[in-house]
Amino acid sequence: MGGPAGELRVVVEVLRADFPRARLAIPSDELRPVGGGPRGHRLTALPVPPRP
Repeated sequence: MGGPAGELRVVVEVLRADFPRARLAIPSDELRPVGGGPRGHRLTALPVPPRP
């Protein structure tokens, strides 16, 4: 499970387990990736609504 894809999978698993009701504040197709260098693509932001 190494590499960026494996790391992302682990993050998703933790978020689903610890925050099952968490949702993005915008549609996923509006997320903007940047980069592509040696560390791969990254998101410019991961918008989540504030907790009430």
